[in-house]
Amino acid sequence: ATDLGVLYNHGRLAPNDVLCLTQIENFAELSIDDHRLSIGGGATWTEIEPLVEKLFPPYHEIVTRFGSPQIRNSGTLAGNLATGSPIADSIPFHLVMESDLHLVSVRGDRVVSLNDFYSGYRENVADEDELIAKIETPRLAANERLALYKVSKRRDMDISTLTFALRVRIDGDSVDRAWLAIGGAGPIVSRITPAEEYLAGSVLSLETFRRAGEIARDHISPWSDVRGSKNYRQLLAENLLLKAYHEFAGELSAVN
Repeated sequence: ATDLGVLYNHGRLAPNDVLCLTQIENFAELSIDDHRLSIGGGATWTEIEPLVEKLFPPYHEIVTRFGSPQIRNSGTLAGNLATGSPIADSIPFHLVMESDLHLVSVRGDRVVSLNDFYSGYRENVADEDELIAKIETPRLAANERLALYKVSKRRDMDISTLTFALRVRIDGDSVDRAWLAIGGAGPIVSRITPAEEYLAGSVLSLETFRRAGEIARDHISPWSDVRGSKNYRQLLAENLLLKAYHEFAGELSAVN
């Protein structure tokens, strides 16, 4: 209720019905197999944190900065995704990993890719009676690398100025495929397709990532507010591509 609870307390939201989901059997199940990570709709951030520490270290870093311990003890990934804030900390990672949402209702269940879930500012394609039962996320392949960044005025317990996720699949000295998502730069967290297309097939080099950063900068249309100006957010998007390159290059050097 970090979003809806605030609206309710300020008299801007008066729901007729409120569902408590904490006692639903198996609703908070967590599991990992050789192919994917499955997170139940009722699983809290505190429960998720140890599960992703070795599986997705950059995601674990984001999770440990998610709100306060009290928030992580009660808040859920499903809630963060359903709220759909353009600065929600979990969305960029799950977009570039192409996670699937399992939606359930009395009519049955269906699977929707997170990349097809959002239809506008805090709007999504779920019907009014559908709940997110679980989120399934594929594991990284051996030749894939992941970079996640949360930029905020304070390190902990602060709203993001910009969020960033980049996943790359590497083939020798080249980028075989890339997935890039940026939040805080528009009404929804978005995949930056032109930068992805430029990176795919390009040499893994600082110049390649510099050009991809310029493409990302020119593709986003952020706003200016108390956390940062439009130009600052655009510069962040550009520079974070360079930061990701240096991380990837360092990891590859360590392996080789």
